[in-house]
Amino acid sequence: MEPFHHSVLHARDERLLECLIAELDATEAKRVAVVYGAMHIRSVVRELGKRGFYCAEARWRTIFAF
Repeated sequence: MEPFHHSVLHARDERLLECLIAELDATEAKRVAVVYGAMHIRSVVRELGKRGFYCAEARWRTIFAF
């Protein structure tokens, strides 16, 4: 199961962070939305914290209801 877990979680997190960092490093100011599953948001929050960002407000949005 470890190769599957790595592909689904870690490899996707790495790609997500590559794209997020590229957006944050762009020179113009903008809003960026990150729509990913809850397991991936930990990596996003960790990376943003390293860059001095902090959570001022949070709202959960249900995208898919099963």
